[in-house]
Amino acid sequence: CSIRAAVDEAAAATTPVVVHLGAGETHTLSLAGADDTNAGGDLDVRAAGGTVTLVAEAPGAAVVAPGSDGVIDVHEGTVRLVGVGASGATGDGWRVRSGAVLLAEGATSHSNGGAGLAVDTGAVAVTTNVTLAGNGATYTNSTGVIDSYSAAAIKADSAINITGGVVTTTSSGTGGKGLKSDGTITIGSITGGPTLNITTTGARFQQSGSDYNHPKTIVADGAISIVNGTTTLNSTDDGVHSKTSITISGGTHVIDAISPTQGVGEGVEAPIINFTGGTTSIVASNDGINSTYGTVPGGAEGNDGSQLNISGGIIVAYGVDAIDANGDITITGGVTILDGRTNGPEEAIDYNGTFLMNGGTLIAAGSNSNMTKAAGSASTQVNFFLKSSAALASTSLLHIQDSSGSEVLTYKPRNNVYYFHVSTPALAKNAQYQVYYGGTYTGGSYVGGLSNNNTWGLLTGGTWSSTGATLKKTFTTSSTATVNTQSF
Repeated sequence: CSIRAAVDEAAAATTPVVVHLGAGETHTLSLAGADDTNAGGDLDVRAAGGTVTLVAEAPGAAVVAPGSDGVIDVHEGTVRLVGVGASGATGDGWRVRSGAVLLAEGATSHSNGGAGLAVDTGAVAVTTNVTLAGNGATYTNSTGVIDSYSAAAIKADSAINITGGVVTTTSSGTGGKGLKSDGTITIGSITGGPTLNITTTGARFQQSGSDYNHPKTIVADGAISIVNGTTTLNSTDDGVHSKTSITISGGTHVIDAISPTQGVGEGVEAPIINFTGGTTSIVASNDGINSTYGTVPGGAEGNDGSQLNISGGIIVAYGVDAIDANGDITITGGVTILDGRTNGPEEAIDYNGTFLMNGGTLIAAGSNSNMTKAAGSASTQVNFFLKSSAALASTSLLHIQDSSGSEVLTYKPRNNVYYFHVSTPALAKNAQYQVYYGGTYTGGSYVGGLSNNNTWGLLTGGTWSSTGATLKKTFTTSSTATVNTQSF
């Protein structure tokens, strides 16, 4: 019988039913009509017996729906897809209605404009592999304003919660998204987390005027909480973006936000950004970390009230500005390792509000932009703002030690740089320090050196030698102030 008839029969059964799709079979749906009765359009499944399972006996079994509707629409009960491909529609590949459950194991969903997986409020979906390709487009909404839509691998009306398993998504369309929620997104829990591999490969597209629809691997209107897990994000624009807040408290995360368009591609972007734990490694073609509300009162350098708070974890970030804070920065803990470009006006740390260095370890290297500022005078932890009159080579090392010769830190920059921000809990007032550039480092490794940032950064666990090094400065810190600016 046809796939539609088989699904109807299975859905009407009073006990769980398995529908087997033969190896290499392709079941094509006619989408002449779009309804919710399974008479036409997509496969509308109502699992009266509790569970309907579609199983591909071997790779290649697929349900194809060329047309403007979706492919599989789960209205009630539980539908389990094992190895089944869904493709061809410009609607959603899979849709899960309120109260229904979708379990997808090793399955793929390929939509040409809708979502690979769309989850309504009150629905539950557990997936292990979603693949999406399709283009975004513009349209005129009900108020006469030009708006846009773009394909998303996983889309939810209210919330996305991923607590375990392996989720792999690819979105190749213009403006494509990986995980997209109109509400919140939560990844992992205190006890464990998933493995996420999320990729976008498309470009941005123009909505109207200077407004563009940008690819993003994780995006939400509400708060994004990354609690645990292993995340690999490869975006052709933004990595993690929220209109509300982003909190990273655990796990291991590699974020590449590399855009072919100059001036875009943010690693982590939201009005409020909190790093409290985990290891996060970011490479971005624009800003590594951007705390912003998107509107800046008082001009381009005005404080918009946004916040970047770092209290724990390891953050390694490289970008045009490694940190671009349109509001305030407060660092109270953790290890923050930053590198920016050689030439201004870009900076390793760019902030419009206040910058309080109150704890933790910070090493940031960047350009000689005259916009670069030291940390704020209200900072409670001793810190250095070091300024070189000549570019310092990326092939060499910054080494700082105290008067007894004990290492404060040794750092290798990614680019040729001029200025450094340095702070650790070991720095003291009214104490002498020496700043060297050069030398060699034997053994050890880079702190937080994940795959995209493993050739530069803060070195630990090895031994620095002064052979070939130049003593740039010997100075004594202030007995009263925490901020110490030194030039050489």
